[in-house]
Amino acid sequence: MSTQVNTTELDFDQIKKNLKDYFKREGGQFRDYDYEGSGLNNLLDILAYNTHYNAVNAHMAMNESFLDSAQVRGNVVSRAKLLGYTPKSITAPTALINVTFSRREGSTEQSLTLPRGTKFTSIIDEVAYTFETTATVKSTVEDGYFKFTDLEIAEGSTRSEVYTIDNSYDQRFIINAKNVDTSTLLVEVFPNLNSDQNKETYEKFSEFPTVDGSSRIYFLDENSDGNFEIRFGNDLFGKRPQASGRVQISYLVTKGPVTNGAVAFRYKTGQANIDSQVNTENIRITTSSRSAGGALAEDINSIKYNAPLSFIAQERAVTSDDYKSLIMKNFSGIDTVAAWGGETENVPVFGKVYISVKPTAAEFLTAGQKRDILQYLQGKKVVGMTPEIVDAEYTYIYYQLFFKYNPSATTISKGGLEAIVRQTLQNYNSSRLNNFDGVYRHSNFLSSIDASNNAILNTTARVFAYKKLDITTSTADVHVAEFDFQLDGDVNQAQSMITTTPFLVNGRPTRLFDRPIDGDNSKREIYSVKSLISGDTSATETANIGFVYPGTGRIEVNNLVHDNNETIEIQVRPSSDDIISQKRKILQIDVNKSTIVGDIDNISVAGSSGLSDYNTFNRD
Repeated sequence: MSTQVNTTELDFDQIKKNLKDYFKREGGQFRDYDYEGSGLNNLLDILAYNTHYNAVNAHMAMNESFLDSAQVRGNVVSRAKLLGYTPKSITAPTALINVTFSRREGSTEQSLTLPRGTKFTSIIDEVAYTFETTATVKSTVEDGYFKFTDLEIAEGSTRSEVYTIDNSYDQRFIINAKNVDTSTLLVEVFPNLNSDQNKETYEKFSEFPTVDGSSRIYFLDENSDGNFEIRFGNDLFGKRPQASGRVQISYLVTKGPVTNGAVAFRYKTGQANIDSQVNTENIRITTSSRSAGGALAEDINSIKYNAPLSFIAQERAVTSDDYKSLIMKNFSGIDTVAAWGGETENVPVFGKVYISVKPTAAEFLTAGQKRDILQYLQGKKVVGMTPEIVDAEYTYIYYQLFFKYNPSATTISKGGLEAIVRQTLQNYNSSRLNNFDGVYRHSNFLSSIDASNNAILNTTARVFAYKKLDITTSTADVHVAEFDFQLDGDVNQAQSMITTTPFLVNGRPTRLFDRPIDGDNSKREIYSVKSLISGDTSATETANIGFVYPGTGRIEVNNLVHDNNETIEIQVRPSSDDIISQKRKILQIDVNKSTIVGDIDNISVAGSSGLSDYNTFNRD
């Protein structure tokens, strides 16, 4: 028996056992005690519970003291604050619209001002949402019309809160709304409680080198309750507002990503200062850029990832990781960012930094989002470097997937197992792929399918890939798809390496194929074939409209005559089942295009006698 209590255990039962062992030690006065049927057993329970609670509390307190291991949002936010990082709030989707107002008959107004908060509406899934202008804009009359181009509007409604300044130590002004978009904050300080004269507008603090005791700035933090709060300076770092004055905080409350994708907008009548100057029956609105960028508040995992990167970047864009962290920190609705120097391109472009961004709710950034990011980076980049945003490039993977299963090991039907496998494809896509610099590892993918249900015994998956190619009616255009992997097959094989979805040529569905070129071991010729119609004896073929480079997966299409501008899919099979992506390329699994077939494993049902009619799945 133990001569001392073991103090390293955390489990309740083990703690209690250690106490018993200690009391039963040789020479102890309780060594012959019947612990199970005595009052001392209850005392041991109390001691063990107390020790267990203390150990758990100490363990949790230690974990919550570090950013990597903290689980409570308030603690994660507090740790991130020490790195100078403030979590991103919920973000309102923004859209760019062109608005033309006709001047009211008899009006002589020469200009029209749309104040911040001018309201428009849009209907999404039969629900009306309000959008507001984010800044005050003015237009002069032209031929009786007031025209506003690329007017930025954001979804939500404006609220205001007023506080009295008492200049008590570290006075904080709490924003009493959970769904506030902090990028829309307008903080105004008035020297008197009952007067609107001499107001001062304060800006959000960004970096210390530009701050002194006269700087009109405010500091923004998230508190332990999840609300954002504002603090002012102390006349050393930032101007301290005058006591007995008041602070007015205006902000936008939004529904976030729900309203991404709004494309049709209407002016909301009833805004008297505007209605009195325009003819509300004759307002024309066109959309330059549909609503995008809406996102939920930053979650714990994102804070843990972004806070250290932001601290390393120190608000300057020098390395590629600096560009990533600055964009992730200051813009919402973004899944992932890639950045690389122009000197790494196949044809080096010195002095360029290329940036590719994958937004949360769409495949590509809108023109407005690109503009905002580039404007922000102008003040952060190194002199002599020019950032350029390029769209992400997607490679889609799909399968002919087969699996063997043991029906005795599950009550789920074949169709139910196929549904589970399909869901596994979706989970694998969201957790392992769908980002920059991803790697598709085929063996890991097959393992995830096998592990999705105990009844699944083995899996075979034929891997295919495709890219979307936008083709235009101009024959001068060269359309290129870069797979960046070797294609399956031999450069001189008779069978085509590519297939495409149909497009129209003279009203007839047409597809692209390829064939070998005599004496050429690096590329193959692309040709098109029109579908047969009544009276045809052979398909109509057009030769020499591009090349396939099997070694690199580059596909060039030129001299292509067709009816409409449209998007086609070019489908290939990789020579390797493992696929990598780099720079702006993103791998995605197209679950809907994949076929999934389950088959009963005869051996698991009939034993060795099932070998006679056991069928394996071929690779091709």
